[in-house]
Amino acid sequence: ITEIGATIREKLAAKLGSCCFSILTDGSQPRKTGQEKEMVMVRTVNDGVPVFYVVALVDMDSYGNANADNLKKAIDEVFLEKLGLPQATYEHHLIAATSDGASVNTGEYSGLLTQLKSSGRPWLVTIHCVSHRLELALKDCLMKDERFKTAKEFMVLLFYLFKKSGKIKRQFKELAKSLNVTVYSFAKVHGTRFINHVRRGLQKLLNNWPVLMECCENAI
Repeated sequence: ITEIGATIREKLAAKLGSCCFSILTDGSQPRKTGQEKEMVMVRTVNDGVPVFYVVALVDMDSYGNANADNLKKAIDEVFLEKLGLPQATYEHHLIAATSDGASVNTGEYSGLLTQLKSSGRPWLVTIHCVSHRLELALKDCLMKDERFKTAKEFMVLLFYLFKKSGKIKRQFKELAKSLNVTVYSFAKVHGTRFINHVRRGLQKLLNNWPVLMECCENAI
């Protein structure tokens, strides 16, 4: 794996050294480890076709925390040290950068995108991810519908009820076993969840509904 990774980085460095490219970054925190990871990708053109390459998955815990300064430092090290791009190439071939709308990325004075632009790149095009903006717009529209809002609030209530009450969770599973039906854990549909998470949450709620109604009656 180490040798394959080194070969891929070598080929990618040669590719980026001869063309312009843009950066896409996004952070995540796996439930299992709780470690903050930052995915770094590049977008460029290969024989006239737009292509994406994964450059690195950075462990942000090794930098302290995922603030804008550390994100900038981590991304710089990915291109200058891991890929071995010359400083001039990294500075002048980078033409755009995309991230989600978190303030750590899009902050006007010290956000990641602002720092990348101020590092000798006045031409840099900074983009708040179009997919994120579309999801947020859809969420805002749907939340204006009282039926959707009520259903979502109900799912949030169920999520915390079953998360905090081991007794009702156990009764729910025992009842499903007695009825010989399959039930699923109630999904988290709030926070940074997108519309598709809510759709899957509704599917689970509809599947669980008969057992849930019986469980609530027994509990009462």
